[in-house]
Amino acid sequence: MGPLFGKLVILSSVLNAGAADRLPVKPFLYHESFEDRDPVQFLKGTGKYTINFQGVTREKAFSGTKSYKLDVSFQEPYSSCDFAIPLEDIPATGTLRFSGMIRVEQALPKSRGILALDFSYWPCKTEGYSGDRSFPWNVQSAEWVKITADLPDRAHALASKMFPREFWPAEPDRAAACVQRIKIKLFARDQGDEKTQRRVVVYLDDLRIEGETAGREDFTKHAERQWEPVRQRVRNKIAAWAEIAAKAEAELNSLAELSGEAEKLRAVLMQKLKEHDVSRMPAIQEAEKNGWMALGAYEKLEPFYENLREHYLPNLRDLSRPELAERLSSRKYAIYDLGATMRPAERVLPDTVLLPGRLSDAITIRACPGEYEPASFVVKAFAALESMRVEAGDLTGPEGTIGAAAVDVKVVKCWYQEEPGTGRVLLPELLLNDEDLVRNDHAGKISLVKFNLPAGPKHLCADDPEWPKPVDRKTQSPVWVANDSDALLPVEILGGENKQFWVTVKVPDSATPGDYRGKLRLSSAGEALGEVGLRLTVLPVKLAAPYYEASVFVHGGENTIEKRYRAELKDQVAHGITAPMHLFDDVTKAGDHLSQLERTLEIRKQLGVPAGILIGNYHVVYGGLAGGKSHKGLTRIEITEKQRTAFIEKLQKYLAIMRSYGIKDVYFHLADERDAKELEAWLPVFEVVHEAGGKVITCMQIGNSFEMVGGITDVFFCENGISRREADKWHSKGSKIWPIWNPQGGLENADLNRRNHGLLVWKSRCDGVTEYLYSMEQAWLEAASAAASAAGDGVHSMVYRTTDGVIDTIQWEGYREGVDDVRYVTTLQQAIAEAKNSADKARVAIANEAERYLDRVDVHYGNLDEIRARMVEFILALNGN
Repeated sequence: MGPLFGKLVILSSVLNAGAADRLPVKPFLYHESFEDRDPVQFLKGTGKYTINFQGVTREKAFSGTKSYKLDVSFQEPYSSCDFAIPLEDIPATGTLRFSGMIRVEQALPKSRGILALDFSYWPCKTEGYSGDRSFPWNVQSAEWVKITADLPDRAHALASKMFPREFWPAEPDRAAACVQRIKIKLFARDQGDEKTQRRVVVYLDDLRIEGETAGREDFTKHAERQWEPVRQRVRNKIAAWAEIAAKAEAELNSLAELSGEAEKLRAVLMQKLKEHDVSRMPAIQEAEKNGWMALGAYEKLEPFYENLREHYLPNLRDLSRPELAERLSSRKYAIYDLGATMRPAERVLPDTVLLPGRLSDAITIRACPGEYEPASFVVKAFAALESMRVEAGDLTGPEGTIGAAAVDVKVVKCWYQEEPGTGRVLLPELLLNDEDLVRNDHAGKISLVKFNLPAGPKHLCADDPEWPKPVDRKTQSPVWVANDSDALLPVEILGGENKQFWVTVKVPDSATPGDYRGKLRLSSAGEALGEVGLRLTVLPVKLAAPYYEASVFVHGGENTIEKRYRAELKDQVAHGITAPMHLFDDVTKAGDHLSQLERTLEIRKQLGVPAGILIGNYHVVYGGLAGGKSHKGLTRIEITEKQRTAFIEKLQKYLAIMRSYGIKDVYFHLADERDAKELEAWLPVFEVVHEAGGKVITCMQIGNSFEMVGGITDVFFCENGISRREADKWHSKGSKIWPIWNPQGGLENADLNRRNHGLLVWKSRCDGVTEYLYSMEQAWLEAASAAASAAGDGVHSMVYRTTDGVIDTIQWEGYREGVDDVRYVTTLQQAIAEAKNSADKARVAIANEAERYLDRVDVHYGNLDEIRARMVEFILALNGN
């Protein structure tokens, strides 16, 4: 290694005694005491700020006589300053650890000082990834706080979080990580005006990076070997796209005498092939050179070329057949079967020409008894279809009849959303019975939402003075968005436009396995148009409950109306949630937790909510032990013996009620997003909760405070990124791990929500999954306000609330499909275990093959429908079907 900017000592070289393929390592030491130099540089700042002082000082010292002082005044909230000690990239391998002392002498409750490391990754990233989100954030404290981190672990955690958002393929295990610099970040989030004093004063001392790491030459050679399979995978993918494109172009050029619809499709395909020409795209040229691909390029090209091969070209061939062209010309529409797991590049808008599905007059669903299973289709109108109805009939077959009530059909509503870097765009998201619940103002790129006002129903945008304002629900009845219709109402489709419909079949628990056939009858202005066939195969499989717990964040204090609480709870259970997080919260009985708890549990029992675990009302703990204080900026909690005794007695009554309803474990979500001194203050509270028989959940950034609460918190809600390595780390201390913010709730992407809340969780060995969040009232503002970020946290909503219920979305459907994927893999793994204990050699061989398949299955990028189908094959084979 070359010389570093800091004080560096490399001791004599020692080979690692491990396996032959492991890197040789040598002892390494970097130490900065600030006794004889000033290595800190200013990096950047945001907002308005003044640097009052930056430099070495004798005012405070953890060791020796000097430390480093940063004194910054911020003149507005959400301002920050970044400082760094640059390092010549240090390989983050071997046993390297970081430690450093930080003391936040002055800061407002929401201001922070962070001591962290920035990493660079070869070959994916030449500039450093900021590690400040995966190190503890420090609030004002009169004490020195020691920050420690295992460097290989922290580098991997950061890569696991960031790579899936930037690269294809995301291979954090194969990237070579280096420490680029020691990072110091100061920031303020406190609200106020320009006169508010947001002064942050921080001292640093005794910074160390020490242990064993690889030499530069060995590290570089190892990095090249590690990355070569990824580089080859990128080359293969580009070559596959080019081959599909060449065949498609040859076929398109050979077609002649096409019908009008076919010619229109061919012209668009020719244009799209030029736009997606991999030989000319700078992003692909960079990918071939670098050995990795920008995720944006992959997410644009992969869906296009998949659909080109599977849908666009076959549809064009069908449209080129004279008999089909003649049949379509005799009616006013065509039907496309789309499936239900679509990516953003496959969104269907009214004017979409390349529809990501096959021309077909039927849709097909496979499901197990008791399962909800979705599909979707598009009606492409050649002429205007007025008052078009879609009505489901019974499903019949040799094994009996499944009534039409089991078939739910909704229209997919496109409305306006704010997309980062794009602005206001029209997106398909809402699943409605009454499409007129939301109207679109295309000129203003805004949506208007229907409210039942005292004077009658009215569509409003948030800029209208009549848009309802929050009210005190203890004394007034709030005005909510109007309820959706109970059944699908007629829709209007303009000539040349598309309308997508979402079909969900709830297979009865008692349904006999076999094939069933039904019809979706189409009519316009009272006259029959035709039918869409519905083919259902009920599998001879009893799906197991998912091995993990599935939950979703719900903000409290918003379920005053019991009718809506019941609707939300019923909706969550129907979407696979096994551990609903919210309790019935009647604000007219604030503080009466026990009676509200009993009412909650009674409602849950009536609705069939699984009774395994319950996430309790954290206010019980906050009020009992923290004096009702906010956890933000809290660095000390005093618990007297009297408080402790009274709280344990109260909590045990609380737990006794829950256990009387069959609930085994009760978890309390405490110290949310707290770090360092804030989190340390809550450790005595955790101890008392455990003593009383409760359990604790903490929510933190990945890699953040494992050293402090690993083994102490019962469940770690892991923000921003999951990996098997992270799960194994927490399991080693006896803590469970659930991902959250993965990457965030509310993204209108069925495939991502299915993948990231389903098989990715299973593959990472996590114990549960939750997401932020179910819904907030201001979620409607995302489309109903022209102001950016008007919805606040509501932008992350999985559903949208109405007066008495909720509006489903494609992302919420994706979430349920993810839970169902986990049910399938749980069922398969149980079948494998049973078969391997049998004397039937043929079953054992199938079990071994199934096990090998699960070991190598690509849950990151594989086709989820195909993965589920393969799991079904194994389940049936192992069950003798």
